[in-house]
Amino acid sequence: MVGRRSAGLRGGLPQRARAAPSNAWLHNGPRNASAATRVVACAALLRSAAPPPPRAVCGHSRRSCTATAQRRSVAQPLAAAAPTTRHGLTRGRLLVAGHFHGATIARATTMRIGERAMKAIVYDRYGPPDVLHLKEVAKPSVKDDEVLVEVRATTVSSADVRLRAMNLPAGFGLIGRLAFGVFAPRRRILGLELSGVVAAVGKNVTRFEVGTQVFGMAGTGMGCYAELRALREDGAIAKKPSNLSFEEAAAMSFGGTTALDFFRRGKVTSGERVLINGASGAVGTAAVQIARHLGAHVTAVCSAANLELVRTLGADAVIDYTKEDFSRNGEVYDLIMDTVGTAPFSRCKGSLKAGGRLLLVLAGLPSLVGALWVNATTDKKVVAGPAAERAEDLRLLAELAEEGKYRPVVDRTYPLERIAEAHAYVDTGRKKGNVVVTPS
Repeated sequence: MVGRRSAGLRGGLPQRARAAPSNAWLHNGPRNASAATRVVACAALLRSAAPPPPRAVCGHSRRSCTATAQRRSVAQPLAAAAPTTRHGLTRGRLLVAGHFHGATIARATTMRIGERAMKAIVYDRYGPPDVLHLKEVAKPSVKDDEVLVEVRATTVSSADVRLRAMNLPAGFGLIGRLAFGVFAPRRRILGLELSGVVAAVGKNVTRFEVGTQVFGMAGTGMGCYAELRALREDGAIAKKPSNLSFEEAAAMSFGGTTALDFFRRGKVTSGERVLINGASGAVGTAAVQIARHLGAHVTAVCSAANLELVRTLGADAVIDYTKEDFSRNGEVYDLIMDTVGTAPFSRCKGSLKAGGRLLLVLAGLPSLVGALWVNATTDKKVVAGPAAERAEDLRLLAELAEEGKYRPVVDRTYPLERIAEAHAYVDTGRKKGNVVVTPS
């Protein structure tokens, strides 16, 4: 596992680099018709395959036309069931008037939902795994600077299960609801990372072409639990290593980029003693391999069932946490990485050398605040906060994978239709590495 360092890691981790046709015919009609007449007129125009009339009967502005059609029950029987999206569908009622231009609107809206739909896993409320269900939703459009990826595999990450249940680290409950939806999820499709094949590209895209095999992350936008996902060309997306399957490639991003970002901020160097608490999870299995590649002496903490796994990944020493408490065995380390939230500074301070660093991958608000005090008043340092998602880190992970120095661990693979089972398994806390989902 040691081998030659890749060019991107020599001397340690690299530092941060970093007019449409008129639609007037639809909106200039008479305004003295009754509300019901206007709604029916709107719906009729949207359903019609004939060329548009010179003046619309409804006379609405674009916004009021759409809003009225959504509010009035008279319009409901005219619509196909479909979710709320920005791609030409409103809440199961009508295609949005004005999303297509001129005569195109009539032709586009005569298409059945199945012709513009894809399978996705959605959830409409926070809760246990059974809130997830399969549904047809509108396919995403592709902006000029985006690539459309046909998803071949995604994962059930810790971010996915936490957002599904709105079970966030201590102190972040209200903040999380404000960001993601107070009473119900604002973004109804989970899925943080993916691998797949480029199905379409925007006109300004130069780095990818149709047919390119890729992997990447969607960030807080999520949305990878679907057959298609649009990503920015300059976002967290890279070409898939040729020696990895789609299932393995889908599991590269979350764990790998998290480990890289924390090691960069923690300034790990060759020869240092590094302990990884929670070494058998998605982040932990990536961290063991990357720390070993950087030349560190790695101690991995996990359950007895996973000791052999982390040894094969390159751990120099292993600790079964059910039998031994690393914070009380007298050993000291230059750096401790806690991936599971069970090793706060109060527990680890005696196990850190002078100048040692504690990397809190999973930390609540009290730990973040406490880190400021520790960093200001002691000779040790606590590193916490969200990890950055950078395309250059994905390319570095791909390079390491090509060289055989990093390989994501896949525990189980589920079809998209059984994603609730996958979430239930991850909820047990017993997964090894990553749980992968394929939209088969």
